[in-house]
Amino acid sequence: LHAGFVVGAGLIGVHAVEQCLRRQPSKHLFVLCGVLAALVIVNPYGWLYYPYLAHGLLLPRPMIIEWRPLWQAEPSSLFHVYLFSIFLALYCVMQLGWRRTVGVLVLLVSAYAAVKHTRHLSIYFVVWLAYVPGWLQETRLGRMIADLWDRRKTSVAYVSVAVGVLAQGASRMVLRSGTSFMSPSV
Repeated sequence: LHAGFVVGAGLIGVHAVEQCLRRQPSKHLFVLCGVLAALVIVNPYGWLYYPYLAHGLLLPRPMIIEWRPLWQAEPSSLFHVYLFSIFLALYCVMQLGWRRTVGVLVLLVSAYAAVKHTRHLSIYFVVWLAYVPGWLQETRLGRMIADLWDRRKTSVAYVSVAVGVLAQGASRMVLRSGTSFMSPSV
């Protein structure tokens, strides 16, 4: 009964709107949104869950760290990774155009949610991983990366392992220090 399901249903609605704008079949998606909205009543609280959702979703949460804007997140590198991901997505859209970047509206909405509330960052990155690598593959930069991989597979593999080991070490340091990216800095 966690109210977070609304984000998933909302993204389906955004996808439906994008499909409609692209003049692609979308009626089934709008029907699905209606069915999802109706199925909310199937819970122990019945129809009373609708007013609870309305109240809960609009509730201000200024003291809860994960509901703060992304630029206030710790570590600040999260914001830098986010900005880099936005840069790559914009590059793809500029190179490929609207027609060849299906999912751009879902990415845009999830990017906005992530920058507004750190809690939504994981959703944004799942959406990003679903769309942007495929877009990037079709660009000049993507072809250069693929060519680099093809010519230097062993070197790329060693660098990838080194980055993974460094990331693992950094995460262990954070865990040992007792802090989390969700906790305020001291």
